Amino acid sequence: MLSIDPAALEFTGTFLRTARLAEEWYHDLDDPESFIEDLKRARRNADLFTFWQRLPDTEPRYPFRLEWETIAVLPVTTYEHWWKTQINNKTRNLVVKARKKGVVVRKAAFDDKFVEGMTAIFNETPVRQERKFLHYGKTFETVKRQFSRFLFREEVLGAYLGDELIAVAAQRRPHFDLVVERADRGAVVG
Repeated sequence: MLSIDPAALEFTGTFLRTARLAEEWYHDLDDPESFIEDLKRARRNADLFTFWQRLPDTEPRYPFRLEWETIAVLPVTTYEHWWKTQINNKTRNLVVKARKKGVVVRKAAFDDKFVEGMTAIFNETPVRQERKFLHYGKTFETVKRQFSRFLFREEVLGAYLGDELIAVAAQRRPHFDLVVERADRGAVVG
């Protein structure tokens, strides 16, 4: 019946029950209308189903209500191209300044020490860029479980000051993507 395993769905809310793909960052819906019909037939008790369409596709493809959500996207083909053409002089100067202070970015092993560093970074503050931070309050076990699932198609990068992890990023093979905008779409299920 459901084209996606029901365990792959996350539900939130009590009065307005919202469903979404638990791994929406990695999975796309080719036919959301059919999926919503399957969801109705399966009686999964969702009032609203949200999903997003992957960049660079920015033109709405579906007849559902649309809310834009800000995310950071930067396709990087080569380091040289990124360094010379994709970042501005101010960013280049900040990178050089950080390097002079001892900050080093390198491929990291996704081990317990790295996860401890990620967890510490995530739990520094509940609000980032004037928004509730999604990863704030997560435990070591949760961070390890959530971020280890796709290591087969990602490399993790760490920015270090001495031995201290101060920033993390994931590099998706075969190229690096940091994401700028994300379209969340809501479709009424019930």
